[in-house]
Amino acid sequence: MATGPATRGAGQAAGALGGVLLLVAAALPWSGRGAGSALALHRVGDLVLSGAVDAWVPRWAGLAVYAVPLGGAALLVAAGLGGRAGAAVAAGAVVAAAAGAAVVLVALDRVGRTGTGAGALVAGAGLALGVAAAVLARPAPPSHPADGEGHTPGV
Repeated sequence: MATGPATRGAGQAAGALGGVLLLVAAALPWSGRGAGSALALHRVGDLVLSGAVDAWVPRWAGLAVYAVPLGGAALLVAAGLGGRAGAAVAAGAVVAAAAGAAVVLVALDRVGRTGTGAGALVAGAGLALGVAAAVLARPAPPSHPADGEGHTPGV
């Protein structure tokens, strides 16, 4: 998808907003009711890392919690970079945050999560904006229009 400066700017803005949303999601509960519904995501990560819930959730899942805000921070960096580098960083950030979010949701389901909390919804919006950033922020490939000097389109 070829993009112009306005589209790339929109992609950078989407990435910045998506990054902020992923950071905010870590401060909100991801469970609507039941286990974890009164705890911010980063507190759930701390609880899992403490070993207090080893019977239900492995400790390494506590580290996955931090992939969500780390992905958000990387999206903010990508928005500042722009271009191909920004698009690559944005894509990596989305993959990391999505993997972390998936691990978190599976882990919360294992300990009796019921309903989706605000954090999961905010993270979903942040991930969607991150995908938009990765797609829109990359510059158009160089083109050589046929100009009578031996250049052919697409070469």
